[in-house]
Amino acid sequence: MKIIKIFVSIVISALLFSLLSNVSAAPIYTASFILDTDSDKNEIIYVNVNETVKVSLGVNTSEGYYAGPLAVPVFYTDSVLEAGSANLNISGRFYNCCKTYTSVVNSEKLTAEAAEALYPSDWSSQQKSANKAIYTVMIPNKTDSDNTPDKLDENLWTAEFKVRDAVGSQGNVFIPNECIRTEKNIDGSVYLARYSDGSDLSSKRFDYGMDMELDVSKAEITFQVTDLADVDNDKLISSADALLILKYSVDLAELDSDALIRADINQDNSVDSADAFCALKVSTGIDKINKYMH
Repeated sequence: MKIIKIFVSIVISALLFSLLSNVSAAPIYTASFILDTDSDKNEIIYVNVNETVKVSLGVNTSEGYYAGPLAVPVFYTDSVLEAGSANLNISGRFYNCCKTYTSVVNSEKLTAEAAEALYPSDWSSQQKSANKAIYTVMIPNKTDSDNTPDKLDENLWTAEFKVRDAVGSQGNVFIPNECIRTEKNIDGSVYLARYSDGSDLSSKRFDYGMDMELDVSKAEITFQVTDLADVDNDKLISSADALLILKYSVDLAELDSDALIRADINQDNSVDSADAFCALKVSTGIDKINKYMH
């Protein structure tokens, strides 16, 4: 009987050890990449043709996550958005550790092989051709600083995108989760390494690990192209649209059915001077069209 009890005890202990070994410990060090825009926060952001939108790439890290080399491609739908310049946050804590080795470049300017390496491995050729990327690399180095920060909460850059003539289409700016570098995806193009000691850039560096987590769940923005307010259908929102609405409201101009839909900017099923005022505010940048679509 005693032998049986010992045997049962050993079996139970082995099972418990096996269960505990398979339970992943919660990550101690966390970081996230975040995409933000200058438009009102909505699930879908409505934009006009030729409108310029600004998107910022931010980074957030926990205590003890001493930021090491960073690489991140921010993808965008090329048929809807045309990428312009990206302005670095030169006052950022992280940038000031990486000034000498910072690069922000469009994937179109990379070699074909380098651009290919940015995409998730399971993307089709169609997905790859539809999406371009702004690729950022930042490397802390002793030329700029002897240490690197933790507890980051700042923008890395702000980029401008011009909306193409794609009324009715949706476009995204995003960082795919499938790109994150992990033990199972060691060639992932998205990573933020961690130093074990922030005051020593020669200390041990980790590109990934069970105690690290990199999150991109807040790194996606969806834009929808609309022609609301473009009454004369010239792909620009200007004072001419406001004047046309005003003339219509006092019977000095006629609008066809499609133009009437575009002219009802405040969505109250009536085209009047209030819509003309809305068009004027959009044309001068006081308002964005997204304000009137929700």
